[in-house]
Amino acid sequence: MNFSKKKLTYIIFTFSLIGFFAVFVSGVEAANKYWVGPLGGVNSTTTNWSLTSGGFGGATLPDIFDSVIFNGFGSSTSFNANMSVGDLLLDSTYSGIMTIENGVTLTIGTESVPPPIVTVGKSGSQVSTTTTPVVGLNLGGAFTMQAQGNATSTAFKIKQVGSLATSSITNMVVYYKAESSCSATRPVDAILFGTTTMPFDALGVATTTGSLPLLDGVQNCLYINYDLPDTFSTSTLGRTIDLEITNPSLDVTLVLGSVETTEKVNIAGRTMIIDLYTTPPEPDPNPGPDVSVNSCVDAVSSLLSLKMIDPAKDPTVFYLQNCAVWKMEAGGTPIRLTNPNLKVYSLTFTDLTGANSAGTVRMSMTMSNVDQAVTDSILNVARTFTTTATVKTWGGGE
Repeated sequence: MNFSKKKLTYIIFTFSLIGFFAVFVSGVEAANKYWVGPLGGVNSTTTNWSLTSGGFGGATLPDIFDSVIFNGFGSSTSFNANMSVGDLLLDSTYSGIMTIENGVTLTIGTESVPPPIVTVGKSGSQVSTTTTPVVGLNLGGAFTMQAQGNATSTAFKIKQVGSLATSSITNMVVYYKAESSCSATRPVDAILFGTTTMPFDALGVATTTGSLPLLDGVQNCLYINYDLPDTFSTSTLGRTIDLEITNPSLDVTLVLGSVETTEKVNIAGRTMIIDLYTTPPEPDPNPGPDVSVNSCVDAVSSLLSLKMIDPAKDPTVFYLQNCAVWKMEAGGTPIRLTNPNLKVYSLTFTDLTGANSAGTVRMSMTMSNVDQAVTDSILNVARTFTTTATVKTWGGGE
């Protein structure tokens, strides 16, 4: 009898306890948990979480019912332990870096969300020439950033790999705009990202800081403007500006996630400083791939073959190879036509022959003096020469 009473009391108590927890759980409301941790703080420590923005730490660790908020009152953090939260909010005032350590899972709601991945690319071409001084010169083309997931970039590094001294480049600023296809020049409604830490460092690298929101799947185009305040001189004539992001995975800073692009990103072409009396080279209607400043372009357009009356000279071929112009007659030994102290970067032959007329060919050649003994810098810059000639034909209809 007593045993039965105890058993019945135990059953009633158990069901009452279950009912209490059922009522308790159904009444749970989502709470906001604010990150207030110091630099290098971890998510598994209660003192790094507060119930109010910028308040005292000591709140319970966030759980599936809570929204976690990162704003300007917290520093960079590391998730060193698994955590499930109801929602994750990154305020624009948060400038720290959130790191999810290897093997750690951050679950938001019922879905495990991987850290965002960002890719960096390029679009268009740099402007080919400019005179100096100039204010607000547009680089031409654009760098691009796109994320899988939502991310925010707070800084990235730009390196000058052209021949112009970085001390001659000032007030470099970056604008951004979300575009599926980047414009040739900066759109008027593009948003200012930030300014660089000027001047460039000893390695020719400048760091620009700001806040660039990268929404999932949306491409952002980054446009660069800068000043060239120096007046024209022989020390700037022929010098070039060529900006790149050398290693985006290291040079681009994100609040959360990682950059998967590791190869350098360099907008096509480079900008050469010319004087008012320099005739810039005509644009190539079928440009080839980018080459380094010290490379030469051995292209199909760099070859001219002439049919000659003398069999010992037929055909006579002029062509560009290894930075020199050569002539070869009837497949014989090539003869170098340019001085070894001249480097020919490009040689282009264009057929301008009209209907029922003698053959007309335009030649365009870009070369520079590479004689190390020459001290006058104006003699060591690249120049482009263009001329047109009419080729005399002979009978036979060829």
